[in-house]
Amino acid sequence: MNKELYWSANDIAAAKKYLNEVVIELFGRTQRPVEERDDFLGKIFVVEKPDVANVVFQNHDLYVKNFGLVASFGASRFTLNGATWAHFREKSQKHLAKAGRPAMIPEIAKVYGEEIGFHDTLEIAELERSIGRAALRVFLKAFGIDIDVTPFLDIFQKLRAASAMLQYTSWSGTNTAKQDPDMIVLLARQMCFDFWAICQQFPELEALIRSMSDGRTDQDLEDSVSDFMTNMFAGIETTTASLGWMIDCLSKGPEVQEKLRQDVLAAEGKTPDSVKVFRDEVMRFFPPIPFVVRELAEDATLGGQDLSKGDVVVVSIVALHRDPDTWSDPNAFHAARSEFVEGSPAVTRAFKPFLTGPRMCGGRRLATLEIDEALRILLTRYKFTNSARDTGFQYALAFCPLLNNSLQIRAISEASAD
Repeated sequence: MNKELYWSANDIAAAKKYLNEVVIELFGRTQRPVEERDDFLGKIFVVEKPDVANVVFQNHDLYVKNFGLVASFGASRFTLNGATWAHFREKSQKHLAKAGRPAMIPEIAKVYGEEIGFHDTLEIAELERSIGRAALRVFLKAFGIDIDVTPFLDIFQKLRAASAMLQYTSWSGTNTAKQDPDMIVLLARQMCFDFWAICQQFPELEALIRSMSDGRTDQDLEDSVSDFMTNMFAGIETTTASLGWMIDCLSKGPEVQEKLRQDVLAAEGKTPDSVKVFRDEVMRFFPPIPFVVRELAEDATLGGQDLSKGDVVVVSIVALHRDPDTWSDPNAFHAARSEFVEGSPAVTRAFKPFLTGPRMCGGRRLATLEIDEALRILLTRYKFTNSARDTGFQYALAFCPLLNNSLQIRAISEASAD
């Protein structure tokens, strides 16, 4: 079967356009007074207030994960619910938790230093790929694996397109001959087989995934493969997307960039508070996961709205991060935002880049350490400039900037010679 013929460039472009329009709508709603916003997008109830969102996040047995056809990739901690979810979560969480300890900072810094810290000249596409390599290496090191990650970078490009098609088909009501759901499920499963073929090139990785399988049937192994694939994919997507937006913001704020650079140099190997505040403000303004979808397991009332079993709810992380009752000047970017500087209750109440509750991102601590170490290297090694006022984006599970060559990168030593 030729996937490229089935998912044509036009198919993928239509899917990406549809998904981007969903994100644009969520951002657009934040520009309107709360009382002027509809409660629904079509038939989907939209949650935009922090207190209501926390009800959803804390009650994961009532508001269950709903990824639609994205679940066609196979069983994983991201798409399962209840006891089955807990079983899959346990397989990987101990590794991710251990890797997110402060003791791992030197190893993380070493990986990012090797990948992004020693270029004299480079283009933004090359830097993005280097960041992707570093994120993949750190993820695998969390499981004790150190291999060449290049083959996985290539298959993840296909995974992004596949996830866009699966979301598009799930939510848009598309049901054409070229986008038959049964065939798309088959294609999604093929992605897992392709991923497994790459894993089998590395005996230690193959052994790890087999060890994480329950081992009774072929299906157990398939489930282990799909769980590891989605863990790896999700583990790098939010990290690389967030670092992309941070580079973009640095390139458009030369004074901020220089101040943060000087703060890093003065901090002698540690991450200064100013960099952490900048990091959080970027993730507030450009949340790596702009929304999450949940489905009701039974009838309930949410935010004053009566909902029925099977109804779909979208929690807009975009809106939580721009809630006018929580944040000062919410639709403006402030590199030294007071809520983060002062440790305001707003941070706990409404700052949810990794979600919250029992199903919050299991790799949150590791991702935060990675971003901090990457930022320290980027700030001390490179100077970023950008002639473009606006930056495009693409949403496909993660909210990613479309950086181009208007963003210029120069080594600090070269820039200082001017």
